[in-house]
Amino acid sequence: MHAEQEVALANVVEFVKIQLQRIPDELNLLPSAVPLPQMRIKALLDAYCVRITAAYESRVGQMNKKLSNIKLDASKDVCSAYFTSSMRPMYECAKLESGNGCTNRMRNLLEHKLTKQPSRSQLSVDSENPFDAVREGLDVDLTATATWVAHKVKSDIKSILREMESSFDGFLQKQAESHDERNARRALGPFLAGAMRQVEAITAELEQIKGGERM
Repeated sequence: MHAEQEVALANVVEFVKIQLQRIPDELNLLPSAVPLPQMRIKALLDAYCVRITAAYESRVGQMNKKLSNIKLDASKDVCSAYFTSSMRPMYECAKLESGNGCTNRMRNLLEHKLTKQPSRSQLSVDSENPFDAVREGLDVDLTATATWVAHKVKSDIKSILREMESSFDGFLQKQAESHDERNARRALGPFLAGAMRQVEAITAELEQIKGGERM
Protein backbone atom coordinates (compact mmCIF):
# COMPACT_ATOMS: atom_id res chain seq x y z
CA MET A 1 0.00 0.00 0.00
CA HIS A 2 1.20 3.50 -0.79
CA ALA A 3 2.57 5.04 2.43
CA GLU A 4 0.17 7.99 2.26
CA GLN A 5 -2.84 5.71 1.96
CA GLU A 6 -1.63 3.42 4.75
CA VAL A 7 -1.25 6.41 7.08
CA ALA A 8 -4.70 7.70 6.08
CA LEU A 9 -6.26 4.33 6.87
CA ALA A 10 -4.54 4.15 10.28
CA ASN A 11 -5.60 7.73 11.03
CA VAL A 12 -9.24 7.00 10.28
CA VAL A 13 -9.17 3.98 12.60
CA GLU A 14 -7.55 6.05 15.35
CA PHE A 15 -10.04 8.88 14.86
CA VAL A 16 -12.97 6.49 15.26
CA LYS A 17 -11.50 5.24 18.53
CA ILE A 18 -10.98 8.79 19.80
CA GLN A 19 -14.61 9.64 19.05
CA LEU A 20 -15.78 6.63 21.03
CA GLN A 21 -13.51 7.44 23.95
CA ARG A 22 -14.94 10.98 24.09
CA ILE A 23 -18.48 9.77 24.73
CA PRO A 24 -18.15 9.62 28.57
CA ASP A 25 -16.77 13.17 28.67
CA GLU A 26 -19.58 14.41 26.45
CA LEU A 27 -22.13 12.69 28.67
CA ASN A 28 -20.69 14.41 31.73
CA LEU A 29 -21.78 17.72 30.19
CA LEU A 30 -25.42 16.58 30.30
CA PRO A 31 -26.92 17.06 33.78
CA SER A 32 -29.63 14.51 33.05
CA ALA A 33 -27.02 11.85 32.26
CA VAL A 34 -25.45 11.86 35.72
CA PRO A 35 -27.44 8.83 36.95
CA LEU A 36 -26.11 6.70 34.08
CA PRO A 37 -23.51 4.01 34.96
CA GLN A 38 -20.53 6.01 33.67
CA MET A 39 -17.87 3.44 34.60
CA ARG A 40 -19.79 0.68 32.86
CA ILE A 41 -20.19 2.83 29.75
CA LYS A 42 -16.47 3.66 29.70
CA ALA A 43 -15.50 0.01 30.15
CA LEU A 44 -17.81 -0.98 27.31
CA LEU A 45 -16.39 1.69 25.01
CA ASP A 46 -12.82 0.70 25.87
CA ALA A 47 -13.64 -2.91 25.00
CA TYR A 48 -14.97 -1.89 21.59
CA CYS A 49 -11.89 0.25 20.94
CA VAL A 50 -9.73 -2.80 21.66
CA ARG A 51 -11.80 -4.81 19.20
CA ILE A 52 -11.42 -2.15 16.52
CA THR A 53 -7.64 -2.15 17.01
CA ALA A 54 -7.51 -5.96 16.87
CA ALA A 55 -9.62 -6.06 13.71
CA TYR A 56 -7.42 -3.44 12.03
CA GLU A 57 -4.19 -5.21 12.99
CA SER A 58 -5.57 -8.52 11.74
CA ARG A 59 -6.39 -6.98 8.34
CA VAL A 60 -2.95 -5.37 8.17
CA GLY A 61 -1.42 -8.80 8.80
CA GLN A 62 -3.47 -10.27 5.96
CA MET A 63 -2.47 -7.36 3.74
CA ASN A 64 1.21 -7.95 4.49
CA LYS A 65 0.84 -11.58 3.42
CA LYS A 66 -0.67 -10.42 0.14
CA LEU A 67 2.19 -7.94 -0.30
CA SER A 68 4.72 -10.71 0.35
CA ASN A 69 3.17 -12.76 -2.44
CA ILE A 70 3.25 -9.74 -4.76
CA LYS A 71 6.91 -9.17 -3.90
CA LEU A 72 7.59 -12.82 -4.72
CA ASP A 73 5.86 -12.47 -8.08
CA ALA A 74 7.86 -9.33 -8.84
CA SER A 75 11.31 -10.52 -7.81
CA LYS A 76 11.53 -14.33 -7.95
CA ASP A 77 11.49 -16.86 -10.77
CA VAL A 78 8.31 -18.66 -9.75
CA CYS A 79 5.46 -19.89 -11.93
CA SER A 80 3.18 -17.01 -10.94
CA ALA A 81 5.86 -14.33 -11.42
CA TYR A 82 4.93 -11.46 -13.72
CA PHE A 83 8.16 -11.75 -15.73
CA THR A 84 7.98 -15.54 -15.96
CA SER A 85 4.34 -15.51 -17.05
CA SER A 86 5.10 -12.98 -19.77
CA MET A 87 8.08 -14.97 -21.03
CA ARG A 88 6.30 -18.34 -21.05
CA PRO A 89 4.85 -18.06 -24.60
CA MET A 90 8.34 -17.29 -25.92
CA TYR A 91 9.76 -20.30 -24.09
CA GLU A 92 7.10 -22.53 -25.65
CA CYS A 93 7.89 -21.21 -29.13
CA ALA A 94 11.63 -21.68 -28.58
CA LYS A 95 11.09 -25.33 -27.64
CA LEU A 96 9.50 -25.92 -31.04
CA GLU A 97 12.61 -24.75 -32.91
CA SER A 98 14.77 -27.51 -34.39
CA GLY A 99 17.28 -28.17 -37.18
CA ASN A 100 20.15 -26.07 -38.47
CA GLY A 101 20.37 -22.61 -36.91
CA CYS A 102 17.80 -23.38 -34.20
CA THR A 103 20.04 -21.93 -31.48
CA ASN A 104 20.34 -18.62 -33.29
CA ARG A 105 16.61 -18.54 -33.95
CA MET A 106 15.88 -19.18 -30.28
CA ARG A 107 18.23 -16.36 -29.35
CA ASN A 108 16.44 -14.19 -31.87
CA LEU A 109 13.10 -15.06 -30.27
CA LEU A 110 14.50 -13.98 -26.92
CA GLU A 111 15.84 -10.73 -28.38
CA HIS A 112 12.50 -10.04 -30.03
CA LYS A 113 10.67 -10.65 -26.76
CA LEU A 114 12.94 -8.41 -24.71
CA THR A 115 13.51 -5.58 -27.21
CA LYS A 116 10.60 -5.89 -29.67
CA GLN A 117 13.12 -6.12 -32.53
CA PRO A 118 11.93 -8.03 -35.65
CA SER A 119 12.24 -11.80 -35.30
CA ARG A 120 13.82 -14.04 -37.95
CA SER A 121 11.95 -17.05 -36.60
CA GLN A 122 8.97 -18.33 -38.56
CA LEU A 123 7.22 -19.06 -35.25
CA SER A 124 4.89 -16.43 -33.86
CA VAL A 125 5.47 -15.03 -30.39
CA ASP A 126 3.51 -12.31 -28.62
CA SER A 127 5.13 -8.88 -28.52
CA GLU A 128 4.34 -8.04 -24.88
CA ASN A 129 7.43 -6.65 -23.22
CA PRO A 130 8.03 -8.61 -19.98
CA PHE A 131 9.24 -5.50 -18.17
CA ASP A 132 5.96 -3.78 -19.01
CA ALA A 133 4.18 -6.89 -17.76
CA VAL A 134 5.94 -6.57 -14.41
CA ARG A 135 4.96 -2.91 -14.08
CA GLU A 136 1.36 -3.51 -15.10
CA GLY A 137 1.06 -6.58 -12.89
CA LEU A 138 2.32 -4.62 -9.91
CA ASP A 139 -0.09 -1.74 -10.59
CA VAL A 140 -3.08 -4.08 -10.77
CA ASP A 141 -2.23 -6.22 -7.75
CA LEU A 142 -1.11 -3.38 -5.49
CA THR A 143 -4.22 -1.36 -6.27
CA ALA A 144 -6.42 -4.39 -5.64
CA THR A 145 -4.71 -5.05 -2.31
CA ALA A 146 -5.08 -1.43 -1.16
CA THR A 147 -8.76 -1.40 -2.10
CA TRP A 148 -9.31 -4.78 -0.42
CA VAL A 149 -7.84 -3.76 2.94
CA ALA A 150 -9.71 -0.43 2.97
CA HIS A 151 -13.00 -2.22 2.28
CA LYS A 152 -12.36 -4.89 4.92
CA VAL A 153 -11.37 -2.42 7.65
CA LYS A 154 -14.41 -0.28 6.88
CA SER A 155 -16.67 -3.34 7.04
CA ASP A 156 -15.11 -4.49 10.32
CA ILE A 157 -15.54 -1.07 11.94
CA LYS A 158 -19.17 -0.77 10.87
CA SER A 159 -19.92 -4.26 12.20
CA ILE A 160 -18.33 -3.45 15.57
CA LEU A 161 -20.17 -0.12 15.78
CA ARG A 162 -23.48 -1.86 15.10
CA GLU A 163 -22.77 -4.24 17.97
CA MET A 164 -21.87 -1.28 20.17
CA GLU A 165 -25.13 0.44 19.31
CA SER A 166 -27.06 -2.70 20.25
CA SER A 167 -25.23 -2.85 23.57
CA PHE A 168 -26.22 0.72 24.37
CA ASP A 169 -29.78 -0.07 23.40
CA GLY A 170 -29.74 -2.32 26.45
CA PHE A 171 -29.13 0.74 28.61
CA LEU A 172 -31.97 2.61 26.96
CA GLN A 173 -34.46 -0.25 27.17
CA LYS A 174 -33.73 -1.10 30.80
CA GLN A 175 -36.64 -0.46 33.13
CA ALA A 176 -35.95 2.85 34.92
CA GLU A 177 -36.03 2.76 38.70
CA SER A 178 -36.41 6.49 39.19
CA HIS A 179 -37.49 9.64 37.42
CA ASP A 180 -33.84 10.82 37.14
CA GLU A 181 -32.73 7.45 35.75
CA ARG A 182 -35.47 7.56 33.12
CA ASN A 183 -34.53 11.11 32.07
CA ALA A 184 -30.84 10.21 31.89
CA ARG A 185 -31.49 7.26 29.63
CA ARG A 186 -33.65 9.40 27.39
CA ALA A 187 -30.80 11.92 27.17
CA LEU A 188 -28.36 9.20 26.16
CA GLY A 189 -30.49 8.09 23.21
CA PRO A 190 -30.20 11.21 21.00
CA PHE A 191 -26.54 11.63 21.94
CA LEU A 192 -25.68 8.11 20.82
CA ALA A 193 -27.64 8.58 17.61
CA GLY A 194 -25.62 11.73 16.88
CA ALA A 195 -22.37 10.01 17.76
CA MET A 196 -23.17 7.14 15.43
CA ARG A 197 -23.91 9.55 12.57
CA GLN A 198 -20.54 11.20 13.16
CA VAL A 199 -18.74 7.87 13.20
CA GLU A 200 -20.54 6.81 10.02
CA ALA A 201 -19.33 10.00 8.32
CA ILE A 202 -15.75 9.29 9.39
CA THR A 203 -15.78 5.66 8.28
CA ALA A 204 -17.16 6.79 4.92
CA GLU A 205 -13.70 8.27 4.32
CA LEU A 206 -12.42 4.72 3.98
CA GLU A 207 -14.30 4.53 0.68
CA GLN A 208 -11.95 7.19 -0.66
CA ILE A 209 -8.81 5.16 0.10
CA LYS A 210 -7.75 3.50 -3.14
CA GLY A 211 -4.63 1.87 -4.39
CA GLY A 212 -1.73 3.95 -5.64
CA GLU A 213 1.05 3.14 -8.04
CA ARG A 214 3.03 1.34 -5.38
CA MET A 215 2.80 0.26 -1.76
